[in-house]
This record gives sequence, C-alpha cells and structure tokens, in this order.
Amino acid sequence: MDSTLCPRQERNWNPSGDRSPWLALRMWGGVVTGCTMANFSAITAARYALLERAGWDVVSKGLYGAPEIKVVVSDEVHASVLKALSLVGFVVTAFTGYP
Repeated sequence: MDSTLCPRQERNWNPSGDRSPWLALRMWGGVVTGCTMANFSAITAARYALLERAGWDVVSKGLYGAPEIKVVVSDEVHASVLKALSLVGFVVTAFTGYP
C-alpha cells in the first residue's frame, strides 16, 4: 500500500445502476498506510490552510517565522494524533489539553 495521494479516480459507486440521490456516484481520495499517516495528511493540510488564511505563504516562505498555531486536544487524544502532530513539527508538550 502506498502512502501518497492517488490521482483523482472516478468510479461508479453503485454498480446496480440505482441512481438514488443519497448514494455518491463519484468519489476521489487518497490511500494511506494507516491512522497516523491519515492524521498526518489531515494536520498538514489544516496547517497549510490556517497559515494561508493568516496571509502566510508556506511555499515561498517556509515555516520558519510563520504565525503560531495553537493545538487543542482532548486529554484522551489518540497516540496516532500525537505522533502525527510531532511529525508535522508541533511540539507535543505544548498542546493545550481539555478533559
């Protein structure tokens, strides 16, 4: 299995031909190796979007000097989320935890 995003693929979701409105007829997405990489992908995309919204261009400026992003997690946060956050570059001990 590959941890990179797959190119957009259109598939017939319901091969029976039923065109019910609540069934997705086309889909696209990525395939990752597990929950840590899924969280890594989501956190990276969220960080990029938040910095872009703050007016920071990650592509041209990088992350050094970027606006601070506060991370709030539950006290019951899953280990895969903490691992993904650390891989993305967040300091795990700096998270704000809530019960």
